[in-house]
Amino acid sequence: MRWLKHYTDSHINLKLQVIIREFGLEGYGFYWICLEIVGAQGQKYIVKKDKEWKFFLTNFSNFDQKKTDLILDRLADLKLIDKKTAY
Repeated sequence: MRWLKHYTDSHINLKLQVIIREFGLEGYGFYWICLEIVGAQGQKYIVKKDKEWKFFLTNFSNFDQKKTDLILDRLADLKLIDKKTAY
């Protein structure tokens, strides 16, 4: 098992405040699950598409594909994730 460190005040980060305002704590949790997937399955901060991470993320979150894409797009717009890796 790998682990990642994060700041204990991440919830007040201005970019994450946008996510919380727009998607609630679901969006905030979704972001951290994305980071956990990268930490567990990624190499050099990238998870290859053949690992089907987006399919897993959609099913695990119990969101439909449209909501998953919407949150991923917003995370990319805020530069919390790389837009190229989201698709």
